[in-house]
Amino acid sequence: MLSVRWFKEFNQIQIMRKSILFLLITIGALHACAQKIDIVDFNQKARVAEWLYEYYMIAWWTLDSVMTEDTTEIARLGSEWFCFKDESNCW
Repeated sequence: MLSVRWFKEFNQIQIMRKSILFLLITIGALHACAQKIDIVDFNQKARVAEWLYEYYMIAWWTLDSVMTEDTTEIARLGSEWFCFKDESNCW
């Protein structure tokens, strides 16, 4: 019985060592990849993605709000419309 307990503890230690090794290798690989990122380009693309996300959310919120109106009012709308954001960040 003692040998089985020792084996289980030994196995847990091996698993923990392998997990730590895997974590260190992963962090090292991510750090190496992070060195190659052009931060200016990344930030520009992140701003565009943020704006697209905000536009998408406003468009869906607007669509949901419009669909609660009377069907005659909805029929007056065209099939294409867009969201506009002014200088004061008001949609």
